[in-house]
Amino acid sequence: MKMVCCCCSYKRNRGKCKLVLLTSSLCIITWIILYDQIDDTLNDGNKHGYLLGDAGGILDHQGNIDIAQDHHNKAMKSYVTVKPSDGENLAKRLNTKCSNYLSKLPKRHANFPVTTNLEYKIMFCPMCKLASTYWTRFFKLLEVYKKNSSISTPYDIPLKKAPPTKQRLTILTGDKNTNFESHYKFLFVRDPYARILSAYVDKLFAPNPFFWKSLCRKMINLFRNEGEYKAPCGSDLQFKEYIKSINTAHTRLYNRGTVDCHDETFTGACHPCEVQYDFVGKMENFSSDSTHIFKKLQLTRSIEALQNKGKQLADDDALNDTVTSPFLWKNEIKTCIPWHEALNRIWKKLQIRGVIGKQPLSLTADEAEHITQQEFLDLIKQTQKLTSYEERKKQRHDALIEIYSQVDQNDLEMLKKSFKDDFELFEYDISPSYIFNDRMKTVDYYGYLEL
Repeated sequence: MKMVCCCCSYKRNRGKCKLVLLTSSLCIITWIILYDQIDDTLNDGNKHGYLLGDAGGILDHQGNIDIAQDHHNKAMKSYVTVKPSDGENLAKRLNTKCSNYLSKLPKRHANFPVTTNLEYKIMFCPMCKLASTYWTRFFKLLEVYKKNSSISTPYDIPLKKAPPTKQRLTILTGDKNTNFESHYKFLFVRDPYARILSAYVDKLFAPNPFFWKSLCRKMINLFRNEGEYKAPCGSDLQFKEYIKSINTAHTRLYNRGTVDCHDETFTGACHPCEVQYDFVGKMENFSSDSTHIFKKLQLTRSIEALQNKGKQLADDDALNDTVTSPFLWKNEIKTCIPWHEALNRIWKKLQIRGVIGKQPLSLTADEAEHITQQEFLDLIKQTQKLTSYEERKKQRHDALIEIYSQVDQNDLEMLKKSFKDDFELFEYDISPSYIFNDRMKTVDYYGYLEL
């Protein structure tokens, strides 16, 4: 990968250098994501009653994967009836819109990651913040499903045994592609506004010294005046600054710039009109949409296992992912921020995701310094019980409203333009009133990003 350095010419051409720095930082983050095994694992389905997900899947509020009630019939053990799904219908509606979309695209070769399984004749396009880790483990599950009956769910696959795919598909943009015609091709999408917030909270607000130093510090230098305060390591990147950086990157994209995989559009990452997917799942419907894939492949053992213990597996997997890395990075984090602040950032992240209620972190600086990883996990689980599911579900939505209210209206309009095709093709509201019109009219200010 080519990296650009403009340090030697910075004083002479500072404006140009800023743009190069942004492109360089985005290249760094994209490269790192290829090796990043810790994905977004919490609460990707707030509108439909799910709490924990991504690396762990998303479950309904009763803790069950959404499966038809006849699942326990004896015939189910050897055969699964697959009915037309919303994901297949969405794919069909998408394909009817593609002719007009493709006609506007310039002809160029595009190369992007895919995951395939020849035996099951299935292909998937992974994207950051869209259960990519879960589906990577799923494809590893397919490799051993018939050989090892003790492995039934993606959770049974250790993360270290499920590295990101090395497969690539090359297409010509603007032309329909005939590769993998015999495969069942699928991808998952998500409301762009929720996805962008999730990326910020998970990768940049939560304690992550590598991202702070490699990305945040450069963004802060681009969007703050020289006299303004800048925290050590770049740990204080604001959400509104992150939105500005996304808009800048997407503006440059039209001139063949580079965007981070977390901020890439669905159309730019997976080229749905060229590939012609058979199924388009939504993270908001992850329970039912992911179950359709299991049914399609007749994975009855997996369906039953997820029905029986899916909630516990998802909860443990998600919370462990959230807490484990910061404790592993503790010494490096403490060179940037106090450890008590690091734990408070994790706490706030879980509040934003609706995992715990609004109870403040009840640890002094000394207690934070000496608490173990398991004790902190136990504290999170105890706190979760203090607030009902319905309250936490509303809290998650309120947090999104509050955080987006801090973004300048002009930047929001630019964001709409950057993701316009995604909103239209995948049927998301491009101008939700709670972000663009009502703003803070329907919620009380809490301070979800205040430390």
